[in-house]
Amino acid sequence: MSDYLQKIMEKIRNLAKSVEDYTKEAITPALPSVAGVNLAKKLISQEKYEEAKNLLLQVTTPDALVYKYLGVAYDKMSDWQNARDAYQKSADMNPNDKDIWAKLGFVLYLTEDFDNARKAFENSDRLRPMHPDVIAGLGMALLKLCHYDQAREKLELAVQLNPKNRMAQLLLGLSHKYLDDHSMANSVLEKLVKTHPDGINTYEYALLKYESDDYKNAEIYCKKSIELFADMQGPYVLLGKIYAQRCERQTALGYFQSAFDRNLNGEELYLGWADAFIRFGEYDAAREKIVEGLKIRPSDLVLRERLTLCDALDGATSTGGNSDLVKGITAYNRGDFQGAIDLLNSNVTEEKDALQCYYLAKSYAEINDFERGCEYFDEAIEKNPMYLQAQQDYVKYLIEKEKFSDARYKLRKMPKTKEVEELQSFVESKL
Repeated sequence: MSDYLQKIMEKIRNLAKSVEDYTKEAITPALPSVAGVNLAKKLISQEKYEEAKNLLLQVTTPDALVYKYLGVAYDKMSDWQNARDAYQKSADMNPNDKDIWAKLGFVLYLTEDFDNARKAFENSDRLRPMHPDVIAGLGMALLKLCHYDQAREKLELAVQLNPKNRMAQLLLGLSHKYLDDHSMANSVLEKLVKTHPDGINTYEYALLKYESDDYKNAEIYCKKSIELFADMQGPYVLLGKIYAQRCERQTALGYFQSAFDRNLNGEELYLGWADAFIRFGEYDAAREKIVEGLKIRPSDLVLRERLTLCDALDGATSTGGNSDLVKGITAYNRGDFQGAIDLLNSNVTEEKDALQCYYLAKSYAEINDFERGCEYFDEAIEKNPMYLQAQQDYVKYLIEKEKFSDARYKLRKMPKTKEVEELQSFVESKL
């Protein structure tokens, strides 16, 4: 869900308890901070958050309430790091405040400190047992910590306590998905999309369809998601992936460009964009997108692995990559063809992609296994009909083996390029 964090942040913040009237707070009138807090709360109610913040920062003897409402002001301005610091000081000064731990929990979640968010929500639950927003927050944190069974339990309870909590319903559906219960996930998300559709839950439903190989419905619901909320990265990236799989280059790249034009420039955009360019055999363009993604998140392991893949596809004999695909391609580049075959065949449970099939074809060709070489060339082209390099190498291999009739048949299916025309002329001269 990171690719539409801005939208989900607003929904998460709305789960937290709204600012209460000053008269409901347990304030000792003699405290020197009373006047400052009172005026700051009035400014917050008027949405003058910057003024409230500046006022509270001038209080000479800040107490728990000063830090609490300083946190609220930062929170309202989406300055979650400072909100977190202020809420934490307030909680340390008054750990029995029934409201502060939930507020702290939500901003800890938003700053991706999920374990401390869990602890904050657990503290809140002890002070306000069975509060639906607190239980939902705890479920959210557990979901991020990959404690899926516990998360599902809390989110089910949150929905029971407040059936109108749409975010809890959405996250409950996701907990089912992460537990590989796609049937229950589909049931929860489908109901939510039909009764209360919004950009986020419609996108998550589309993503579930995509992961279930239902690409048609994934496409439909991605487009609906954009209609409901256009400034969310995920649907554009997913549509780009879907059209790339269909080898519709212009449409696929158009969706990635649309996300970029809307300034939805997360690392997932650049990863999807790079993968599309790799599928279309445009490795330099893929590398450019990966580099852009690494500027956003330099430590992203998936982007770094894609960079090693680009190096391998450019002929590197050693890249430091960890995947069997990268290791297999670099083994091929070194001339270790049997080693390449072993690595590319290492995962027998997963379906091979076009790149794996292409390098298996070339490796089998190098060890003179004609039947397996042809088998994998055919499979690579079937999986990626735009894989022109695979098609050309296949024809050259057939020519090498003097299979001119087969080569002519393959050439008839290929886009007309200068090299293809030259190959056609050569083949015709041999028939």
